[in-house]
Amino acid sequence: MSVDRDDKRLRFMPIDTAIVPPPGLLEHLNNRYWVCDKERGLVFWKPHKSSGLYPQCNQSRDITEKMAKRLYPWAEVKHMKSVFRKINPHDY
Repeated sequence: MSVDRDDKRLRFMPIDTAIVPPPGLLEHLNNRYWVCDKERGLVFWKPHKSSGLYPQCNQSRDITEKMAKRLYPWAEVKHMKSVFRKINPHDY
């Protein structure tokens, strides 16, 4: 079962954006292996009827590679030292 690159449940964050802390409340994900689209950036999953975005990353390279191979065969795995994203406390 793989997920198409244009699936409406996927969101992407350009790497140039991900490495710069945004103003306000944020989440810092450090030393993670990410599922990454070469053109669009880091991959996030947004389930239907959910306001949350789920980063497609893990601290284990092996786990991320297995996830990418099974779900995102069009993607690569990329290690990121720091990724920042703005969060909304109402999502928690």
